[in-house]
Amino acid sequence: MGIPDGEVKLVRDSVDIVALIGEQVQLRRVGRSWTGLCPFHSEKSPSFSVNQENGFYYCFGCHAHGDAITFLRETEHLDFVEAVERLAKRANITLHPESDPGSAKRKQYSDRLIEALDKAASFYHEQLLESPAARPARDYLRSRGLSGKIARDFKLGWSPPESGELLRVLSLSAEVLSDAGIGYVNRRGRFVDAMASRVVFPIMDA
Repeated sequence: MGIPDGEVKLVRDSVDIVALIGEQVQLRRVGRSWTGLCPFHSEKSPSFSVNQENGFYYCFGCHAHGDAITFLRETEHLDFVEAVERLAKRANITLHPESDPGSAKRKQYSDRLIEALDKAASFYHEQLLESPAARPARDYLRSRGLSGKIARDFKLGWSPPESGELLRVLSLSAEVLSDAGIGYVNRRGRFVDAMASRVVFPIMDA
């Protein structure tokens, strides 16, 4: 699915970028711009600037920049079309998508990545609840006031140190797991679980 350029521009021009970013960043007006702490890197002094008139943001610290669409894509991990659709709904704009032969294929692969994340979360959760090796993780959660009920309600997990275990149990390719952001393939061509030996807090949102 593609969105006509004219409608993308209409959406971009209709969104108040200060109001959008202000939902996640505490902004303060300084002259003609708005400033705050950058949401893309850790800082103590505000270096993140938003120009409401031009609909543009820029960080003088990490150099992150873009418009309302870019901001939503980066903070919500959306693709371009999803971000435009979200903003169109916010601005009460009706879109008229154009057919795109590749959209079905991209959607299919996106669904596959989400399925991989769901399977990984279930695997980590089972490890936390059942694995003897996860006892330090369970003790740690209890020390932070998180009970077994909370762990079950929010599907908290723990990843074992052996990265190959995730590949074996999930029966998914290293490429799919890497694209899903669960890990990466090192220089030796081996998959490395990014969550290895860590307590995992899954985010249940596409």
